Amino acid sequence: MFNHHAAQVMSLAAALLVVAFPHSADRLWAALNAAPSDQAHAILQDTGIEGGLIVQIGCGDGRLSLALRANDRFVVHALDKRNDAVASARETILEEGVYGKVSP
Repeated sequence: MFNHHAAQVMSLAAALLVVAFPHSADRLWAALNAAPSDQAHAILQDTGIEGGLIVQIGCGDGRLSLALRANDRFVVHALDKRNDAVASARETILEEGVYGKVSP
């Protein structure tokens, strides 16, 4: 059962992940100009994450969201306050047939 305490623990874990991998910041920053598949590869490789929930802030066109779901062990939820970005990402994800496993 998911409760408020579990949500706090997950938020803390996400914050610790960012703090735990500061040495990867330069490599991740360089990957921002790369193709979404290369960006996702760099993110996943540098963090060592092999599965779980990924919360992506800013969904863009959805291609990075799709690439972050490297296998069936991942669920990706992308958040964006821009309606046009959400609509674009949703269309991209629906075309790939993985909506729900990747969601804007």
